[in-house]
Amino acid sequence: GFTIDEMITYIFMSYVTGSIVRVGIATDIGIDVVEGSIASNLIKPINYKVKLLFESLGGMFSQIVMPAGFVWLGLILVNWVGKGIIPPSLSTIIFYIVSGLMSFLILFFFEFCFGMIAFYTQYVWGMAMIKNALLLFLTGQIIPIVFFPEAVRHVFD
Repeated sequence: GFTIDEMITYIFMSYVTGSIVRVGIATDIGIDVVEGSIASNLIKPINYKVKLLFESLGGMFSQIVMPAGFVWLGLILVNWVGKGIIPPSLSTIIFYIVSGLMSFLILFFFEFCFGMIAFYTQYVWGMAMIKNALLLFLTGQIIPIVFFPEAVRHVFD
């Protein structure tokens, strides 16, 4: 069992991590294909995938600076001052950042591959909604994975 404070902490950290690594390039690729701007993007002297990667990285860093950073710091302060829970160590923070970057890259390449479907279907909006709902559920952003029974957690892993 979990206490209410632990559940709130898991939910907030799930929200923070999910908002940091969020990538939405599949719909961007779909829009480029539908509008025809994909042709001009592909003939430019920069790699289209690299362009999308750095645009997504910029979005990730803006999420770290604004909402996620303040929520994370607020949660640490509330736990430290209110409950006496010590803040995470520097190594924990570094591992969290490295894990977040790797999660971002995995999600970026997954979204890029999913966006390639737009070349065949032209409209990926419906499939993207289904994909996003599944990802939100399976990654624990709707209900944190630690709240599921052991058998369900094993399947999700």
